[in-house]
Amino acid sequence: ACIFFLSGIGGFVVSATLTPYQVSSGATPACYGVLACLLVELFQSWQLLHSPCSELFKLLLLLAFALALGFLPYVDNWGNVGGLVFGVLSALVFLPYITFGRWDAARKRLLLLIGLLGIIAMMVLWNVLLYNNQPDCTWCATFDCIDIVQNFCTENSQNELTRTI
Repeated sequence: ACIFFLSGIGGFVVSATLTPYQVSSGATPACYGVLACLLVELFQSWQLLHSPCSELFKLLLLLAFALALGFLPYVDNWGNVGGLVFGVLSALVFLPYITFGRWDAARKRLLLLIGLLGIIAMMVLWNVLLYNNQPDCTWCATFDCIDIVQNFCTENSQNELTRTI
């Protein structure tokens, strides 16, 4: 529940910062966090799996397909990518792990510390950017929607980046 919650909140903060005038809702950033959790679990238990490379290929294929769908209108790719990053960091902190010796235990404890510090740093950074200094990103809307045909995103109100100050 913590991974789902942190991924969702983090994804929406990233999305609100980079595309502030696009409405987004739903659980997709949190679902991307769960997908990131699967990736972290795959790497944490790599030695226990029969064919880890095929499992990695399947997860990366699923991730690539899901991110490609994010270029359609009304799908928030920034939220999805933010949820994925926050999901990786949250999974490092909250997933239980199996150790295979002293070196592996030390490595996994270090990853836990990096994940915890990463969550705190990312939450502070993105919230400061959101409330104080939104970046002037002219290409951010392009990452959310690509014109498949002429004026595809504009007709679906996806490239509204005008700001009134």
